[in-house]
Amino acid sequence: PRSTLFPYTTLFRSEETADRLGVSRAWVLAHANGNRRPKLPSAKLGKLVRFRPEDLEKFIEECGR
Repeated sequence: PRSTLFPYTTLFRSEETADRLGVSRAWVLAHANGNRRPKLPSAKLGKLVRFRPEDLEKFIEECGR
């Protein structure tokens, strides 16, 4: 069973996110830190940046409109 605090099982690294979106790692990081629009939702864990799969799906849907 999944925890209610952590309902997802995987967080993607920037490299994995870039592969899934078909863009560069630099593109992912620029959109995640808010320097470029649209902003890519991310979680900052110290120096690490991670991405939830459901946030990526929503991001893709919103960009398609």
